[in-house]
Amino acid sequence: MKARFENGGIALYPQLPQSFKNDEVNIIGEFDKLSKEELESYGFYDVVEPTLADNEMYEKVIWDDSINSFIYTIVQKPAPIILPLTKYEFLSRFTEQERIDIYTEETTNINVRMWLEMFRVSESIDLKNPTTIQGIRALGQLGIITDERAAEILTF
Repeated sequence: MKARFENGGIALYPQLPQSFKNDEVNIIGEFDKLSKEELESYGFYDVVEPTLADNEMYEKVIWDDSINSFIYTIVQKPAPIILPLTKYEFLSRFTEQERIDIYTEETTNINVRMWLEMFRVSESIDLKNPTTIQGIRALGQLGIITDERAAEILTF
């Protein structure tokens, strides 16, 4: 990819044009076949695309004097918007055996019963809600689910 300064901004060229015209020159055909040095004489420079981490994204292209090229700036990706889950979506995160174990535990453990009652009267389930998190962790402490499964269930 190439870029050049145009009209007070930076124009990106995913592909070079076959022809090029400015105030001084009019090249008809095979402009895209010119050498790197010739392209740079017309203001067309490489665009460097740095390697991104999973939580990063490109923001904009700027000129970097130190490498004599354009380069993408990098910013952190915005945090995902986490919508509440429906009760069905939440229950679907558990295996059938885990659901059986939870409902069995409800018959003898008042804390599990109260947590499930909160679940039943809720319109939706927020995975960031402290009550949801505490309940899932309690299921782990009771041995109904593993710590690894608790983390999976609470993953957005």
